[in-house]
Amino acid sequence: GGGAVSSLAWRQHQLQQAQAAAAAAMPGASLTVAANYEELLAVLSMKLGFYEGLPLVAHVTYHCLLAWRCFEADRTNIFDRIIHTVQLQLERENECNEACAYWLANTATLLLLLQQTLRTSGGSEGMKRQRRTWFASFKEGFSSRPASDKGAGGEGGAMQVGAKYPALLFKQQLTAFVEK
Repeated sequence: GGGAVSSLAWRQHQLQQAQAAAAAAMPGASLTVAANYEELLAVLSMKLGFYEGLPLVAHVTYHCLLAWRCFEADRTNIFDRIIHTVQLQLERENECNEACAYWLANTATLLLLLQQTLRTSGGSEGMKRQRRTWFASFKEGFSSRPASDKGAGGEGGAMQVGAKYPALLFKQQLTAFVEK
């Protein structure tokens, strides 16, 4: 009926907003670093949903952070701000199972992308170690998808980025967030 058409139109509108925000936040745009971060945080506050089964917020966030080389930065506050924004979104909708599922899908996907992309140096072996958890089982199930479905950071020729301490801490915070 008409409800399905308007829902599809709304999703397309949301996708266009996310694409515009992500394009504005990409390197080469005329925004400052602080303005880029604000644009990304605004995208995090949108309820973008999923596109072809993939959580949009996770992918937009990952690609922005990768393009801005945040994972290689010695100092940045964007990771703390991302965690804080997600926590605020969950607190606003703490009784809504749909919101919890939405943010779990996004944070778990973002964490999976980080695990496939971030390379640690020899001094960070303790952070590299992974316990057998629910998320590890989820990751194994997700890893059984064809490589063409995984997007950037997927296995089989995945780009590896040398991660600095802030990125490794962010990955650790996401892990705790997903397990919680």
